[in-house]
Amino acid sequence: MIHTQDESESEKPLDPAVARVQQRLRGMMLWSRGIMLVGFAALFAVIFYKFYWARQGTGSAEALTIDPMAPSTVALPMPSGGRITEAHTEGNRLVVTIDAPRATSVLVVDLQTLTTLRRVDFNKSD
Repeated sequence: MIHTQDESESEKPLDPAVARVQQRLRGMMLWSRGIMLVGFAALFAVIFYKFYWARQGTGSAEALTIDPMAPSTVALPMPSGGRITEAHTEGNRLVVTIDAPRATSVLVVDLQTLTTLRRVDFNKSD
């Protein structure tokens, strides 16, 4: 024989101390869920930023297209007694550091047109 209880019998009033503990647990669960949602939102915002905006500024092999009609060689200014200490590319630009007896120079060259975009000289004091 199946015994069914009346709903009023199964729902007995809680002790006030247990009700306060239960209310505090609900509050902590809400804070925990809120913090987790903020964390997920920040994570997805960073992923969205990396995929859509960060790729626009970076140079890649696809972004570097060289015009076949452009000159293939260029003579960059090299001071007497100077030597290249560092050279690297950033996107479609070449950055060259030249160390000379009187100054250290940094040249920024556009790889598509092979023109010097910027030259910064750091004079050495004796």
